Amino acid sequence: MAPAIVSEPAAPTADLPVSMIVHADDVAHSATIVLSGELDLAVANSLAATLEDQHRRARRYVRLDVSDVTFLDATALSVLVDAHFEFLAHRGTLTLTGVGRPVSRLLSLTGLGDVLLVAGTRSPFDERGRSAARHGLRPVAV
Repeated sequence: MAPAIVSEPAAPTADLPVSMIVHADDVAHSATIVLSGELDLAVANSLAATLEDQHRRARRYVRLDVSDVTFLDATALSVLVDAHFEFLAHRGTLTLTGVGRPVSRLLSLTGLGDVLLVAGTRSPFDERGRSAARHGLRPVAV
């Protein structure tokens, strides 16, 4: 029998410059979080809470689809680094997918491209690199 895939929209928060939707596979203990917009100080706490929630739900393998991220600052990057090490400490992984120029530039400047797990420039939802948001999955503001 195929594993159940569920979507868990994060709690909406008004007027933040990012959208997020979580797709989880409880059987495989994995989740994909699709992000779009700006990842900065304004959304760092929401992003951290979403990642902590996935960890609490025993999802050891989390992918972040960042193919529609237009900006990433040091605060949000710090959240990703902290979550990366937390997942590794519990024998899991946090993997960035769909890494485009805004994200790859900061990873390169900081040297964190060699620390974080980066699976490539294509989204896990489409071999042509189009993200889930472009396939009718409804992003929910966080």
